[in-house]
Amino acid sequence: MTQGQVLLLALLVSVPLVSSVPEPAITVMAKGDYQYQSGDLSAAIISYQEALRLDPSLVETHYKLGRIFQSQQAWNLALYHFEELVKKSKTLTYIHLHLDALFDLSQTHFKIGESIDPGSIRNPHIKKMQDYLQDVIDALKPGGLIDSLGSQYIDISRDYYLARAWYILARIYEDKNQDHKYPEHYINAIRHLDKFRTQQKRAENIVRVTFRESECLYALYRHHRRIKEFKKAREWEGRARLIQKDLLAMAQTLERDPASSWSPDIAVYKAGARNIDLLFAGKVKIDPLFRFFPVK
Repeated sequence: MTQGQVLLLALLVSVPLVSSVPEPAITVMAKGDYQYQSGDLSAAIISYQEALRLDPSLVETHYKLGRIFQSQQAWNLALYHFEELVKKSKTLTYIHLHLDALFDLSQTHFKIGESIDPGSIRNPHIKKMQDYLQDVIDALKPGGLIDSLGSQYIDISRDYYLARAWYILARIYEDKNQDHKYPEHYINAIRHLDKFRTQQKRAENIVRVTFRESECLYALYRHHRRIKEFKKAREWEGRARLIQKDLLAMAQTLERDPASSWSPDIAVYKAGARNIDLLFAGKVKIDPLFRFFPVK
């Protein structure tokens, strides 16, 4: 055997025929995202679980798994993954998911509670639901979790998350006939919705916020009419009518300007104002408890 043949044989022995390098966890998670978007949930679950095995710090994968199991009503598995995310996600990068997972935990506990003992405010799952919503509120308080992460995180909308938490608490207390609690929670929701509305630029977002705010005002209007405090009821309705006037004024401003008289936002504002009329006429179906407009 020549010297060249010996060298070639040594090279062939030293190089493996099949690569054993595993796919990076982030690639496996991306595969799961594609499978999820394609509707193949079983395959997505396998990919997400493999991504976590490869890299347990990939905490957003817990959120993805939690949402899948929640959609399948596999409540205990959903709780596990949301809880894992909450434990591991108190960092700057994942704070949106952290807050969203708290909402999903509260919704999952509500679903379990209603399946066990519908209508009860004393159900331990309803208590858990309230605790997680309170965690959202506490995280956004001065000196809370958000502040502890530093001021460089400027994208978080405190008013959106606080309005959402107070709104859901108000709805659950109203549904459970807790008249001594829910009006205050609606008032808190209104305060943050009002602030959040001023931050919006798009007509669609403004109308979404104004309608949710008007819905809270309508709940207070109904409450005070029921307890025969008619003056207070008229005050809450009056606040909703002021919001309605603001929407119509925005539409009229666009109509008067030739440069914007064609704008589709005119119809959006007018439809928003009309929906407030329908709301107080009792002709608008209130959204399910946990449906809340997304930030766009």
